[in-house]
Amino acid sequence: MEKHTHTQEESDQIKEYERRLAAGLHPAPLVERVDLGEIAGQDNVRRVAEIEKIDQLSRSEVRGKKFVFHTPTKRLLWHAFGQEHIESELLDFIDAIPDDDVYFDIGASNGIFSLYAAATAKKVVCFEPEVANFSLLNYNTYLNHAAHKHAVSNFNIAISDKMELGTVYVEKFEAGGHLKIVDNPVQRSDKSFAPDYKQAVLKYTLDDFLKLTGIASPNYVKIDVDGSEEQVLRGMSGVLKSPGLRKIFIELEETGERYSACEKILADAGFHIQSRKRVQNYFGLDNIVFSR
Repeated sequence: MEKHTHTQEESDQIKEYERRLAAGLHPAPLVERVDLGEIAGQDNVRRVAEIEKIDQLSRSEVRGKKFVFHTPTKRLLWHAFGQEHIESELLDFIDAIPDDDVYFDIGASNGIFSLYAAATAKKVVCFEPEVANFSLLNYNTYLNHAAHKHAVSNFNIAISDKMELGTVYVEKFEAGGHLKIVDNPVQRSDKSFAPDYKQAVLKYTLDDFLKLTGIASPNYVKIDVDGSEEQVLRGMSGVLKSPGLRKIFIELEETGERYSACEKILADAGFHIQSRKRVQNYFGLDNIVFSR
């Protein structure tokens, strides 16, 4: 059996134990070290050791900006390299934001677009309620933070129209996945799905969140919340009144009651449609930029 070599921390703890013993302090004995192979099995140890050797990071470039993303799946590899093919109009929206302005990403997922905003000198605040995406968002933020002019702030909460406890319904528990819906396991087409997992989440209005944290109100906002757009907009009435808010990029249904309700809220706040583009090949869904 391979002889265990003490880490520096273990050696320090042994020395401290011996010091206290010599001083007559009667410390409780140190816990005997257990060999991982004995309790997990050598096959598991070898399997995990092989996994640890695999480089799961991908280095990509988007419009001249270099990134490092965690890509253990093909879906995440697509995200790392496919931004221009996923939502080039969102990249255009971000590029038009002046340096040092405040950009809120509501529904940030794993951060591929919010980190592009950070790489282009925006002050970025991200909101992602689902835990697998939030974990990946933070890991990707860590991997790229050295290149950012401003630190990115990530919050594991749902932005809505009231402050209360909610539920995220997850169709498939995977990082970078879609159909992670707050409060209703329903797709855009009103077709329900059987959730693979249900996760509790704290919901805040954006107005209350800003009052609570003191974070600066946004100049630009992206909203991608898969059906909860009206609730988000109703909870940010104060932000909508702020003269500093210039544009909103939002994914909405092409027509229907929910679209009409959101358009009215924004029109009442002085916003008009600047541009509109279908979301990839998803007929019935548009990415719309509202401006004033």
